[in-house]
Amino acid sequence: MALANYKPIVILPGHIQSMLVGFYFVLLPIINHMQGLPLSHTSTTIRAIVSQDIPVKEFKPFKRVRFVKLTEKGEECIAEPLLGDSSLLSIVTRADGFIIIEEGKELVKKGELVKVHLIKGLSRLFAPRPGE
Repeated sequence: MALANYKPIVILPGHIQSMLVGFYFVLLPIINHMQGLPLSHTSTTIRAIVSQDIPVKEFKPFKRVRFVKLTEKGEECIAEPLLGDSSLLSIVTRADGFIIIEEGKELVKKGELVKVHLIKGLSRLFAPRPGE
């Protein structure tokens, strides 16, 4: 981020997944601040159970983001990781949100409770159901 004539300039990455993460963590807080909203006013989060192990092999010293698809199983919300290259649009179109894997963590275990950041416009959880 930079300023030019007191206006913020933000350049986001080209890969769709990276761009969404950059928007969420860099640009959206700036927009919120400019509107007088709290910086943390971003999106709704919910708790979900991970459906399978998510190994972290690369960039372990950094926080990592994994997009997930959510399903309901009884009273529980299940987060299915959507794994693939950051340039794949199909992962984003199937996602309801994402989880953040803390730095240094090498594995998110199946059954682990995680916080899912829902992305407005992506999450089907708040979409009207047939007949409503």
